[in-house]
Amino acid sequence: KTKGVVEWKVEDLVEDGNSNVRAPLIYDGQIFFQGGKAVYSVDLKTGEKIWEQKFGVPHSFHLGSNLVVVDGILIVNPEDVGVYGVDPKTGEYLWVNSEIGGGPTDMVVNDKYVYFTSNDNQWMYAIDGTTGEVVWKQKSDWSVNSFFQFSAVAVNPDLRHVYASDGYFLFCMEMPE
Repeated sequence: KTKGVVEWKVEDLVEDGNSNVRAPLIYDGQIFFQGGKAVYSVDLKTGEKIWEQKFGVPHSFHLGSNLVVVDGILIVNPEDVGVYGVDPKTGEYLWVNSEIGGGPTDMVVNDKYVYFTSNDNQWMYAIDGTTGEVVWKQKSDWSVNSFFQFSAVAVNPDLRHVYASDGYFLFCMEMPE
C-alpha cells in the first residue's frame, strides 16, 4: 500500500458542519468522534457509522471535554450540564449524573476515577467512572479573578494527588482510595 492514501472518509456526520476540534478516541475497534452536540461511533476499518448519541441541552454549542473510557464505559462531559456513562457498543446511557455541570476542560482518568473541572459554580470533581457518583468535589475560592472553569487537572498516581489551578490558587487534593 502507498502511505498517505485516504482509505475511507466519513462525510456529513454533522449536518451543519459544526464539528468539535477535540481529538477522536480509539477504543475496541471503534473511533469516537464529537460533532455538534453528539458523539458518533465509527468502525475503524470500514468507516461505517455504528451509532450516534445526542447530549446536552438546545442552547449549548458543542460537547466541551475530551472523551475517556473507564472499565469499558465511555464517559461524555458536555459543555452545558451533566456527565454521562455510555455503552461504547450501542451508544445507550448506562448512567447519567445531571447534578454536575459540564465543562470544556479535559477529563483525566486514574484507576476507575475521573477528574475534571466544570462550569457550574467553579467546582473540581472526582467521580467514579463506573457509576457516575461524585466521590469528592472542591469549590474554587472564587472571586473575580479565580475560577476552575478553564483549568485542567493533573494527576500524580505515585503521590495519589490531583492538582488544579483556579487562576489564583493551586489546589492539591488527595485521590480516593
